[in-house]
Amino acid sequence: MANNPRHKKYRQDDSRAVINWDELKDVFSVFVQWKRPPLDIQPGEDINQILGRLRSPIIVMILILTFGTLGYMAIDDYSPLNALYMTVITIATVGYSEVAPTSSEGRIFSMGLIFSGIAGFGYSMGVFVSIISDGHLIRSLGERHMVKQVGLLDQHFIICGLNETSQEIIKQFQKKRIPFVVIDNFDGFDVKCLGLKVEYHINGDPFSDVNLRKAHISTCRGVIAASSSDNDNFAIVVSAKILFDKFDNKSAYIYSIAKDIENKEKLLKIGAKHVITPQIIAGQRLVSYAIKPDASHFVDDVIYSDDTDVDLEEMEIKDINNFPGRHIKDMELKAFDLMVFAIKREKEIITQVSGDTDIQQGDVLLVIGKIKDMQRYLKKYAEKFA
Repeated sequence: MANNPRHKKYRQDDSRAVINWDELKDVFSVFVQWKRPPLDIQPGEDINQILGRLRSPIIVMILILTFGTLGYMAIDDYSPLNALYMTVITIATVGYSEVAPTSSEGRIFSMGLIFSGIAGFGYSMGVFVSIISDGHLIRSLGERHMVKQVGLLDQHFIICGLNETSQEIIKQFQKKRIPFVVIDNFDGFDVKCLGLKVEYHINGDPFSDVNLRKAHISTCRGVIAASSSDNDNFAIVVSAKILFDKFDNKSAYIYSIAKDIENKEKLLKIGAKHVITPQIIAGQRLVSYAIKPDASHFVDDVIYSDDTDVDLEEMEIKDINNFPGRHIKDMELKAFDLMVFAIKREKEIITQVSGDTDIQQGDVLLVIGKIKDMQRYLKKYAEKFA
């Protein structure tokens, strides 16, 4: 039977299906060693403070139970279990019969224990109802979950302040599928975020170090100070700058709005990368429309319109060695239906661009194309622009 060719064939076939246990161990080790990325701040501090309010009621009830148990043991010589049982049914006023004959002193003690138990139970329930009714516990539990979810984000933006300006920022980020977190603390903030379909949001002061850490500033791509108050924006920029240094996040930048034109330079000096003044931008756009009323304004009509899926992206050549050919055609943009229409090289803008145009270290390419194609390209070649 050992020399039967049929059995030999089976053994040969089985050898082809031998499991590679070393490979399985490697795969399993990935799951075993996987850890959740560290959070900038551990959630739950507010919950601990809220639950700390229950400490006094718990102590009061323990003291009443201890006093009642020791009292019955001393007065009527009850066993510890019977004494505890008598204390519980007395405080609860359930009307169960006594476990053993009770002396007159014991009955007087029971009456006093009833009043003490009612007072202690009423106090405890009052504190508990207060914790539930004020909503702090529910909000803290929700925030705890939110902070853990935000901790999974990477290369996201933190939008500080929710107003008309930041709502436009949110709309553009959602359109381009860029992850972001919104921080603000006005009444109805959570409901507003729900209406805007904002997935990640922190209810609190946008200039608070604690809230910026809850928004996982250590791995963010940038902070946008979009508050309606320049004073708040100053505080946001300073706090973000300090936390960037603390977490060694050197790749992130701070962007801000300045309602007062005089504050633009101040915000730039304290750490903002770019500062936008709505008055100046509005004036420039109005002049453009006034001079050329019939012209098609490309940026407004194509890039920022809700009816288009076209996107404009800046791609910086940080390491020229990632592109050995050192020409536009070597970047394989055409394969993704993307086009370079200008190159920013130091203080020069190159507009005559073709596939044979050379690229240099530090060049910023202005690339236009459909959003989905841009995302596919950046996902495939992300390491080349890191």
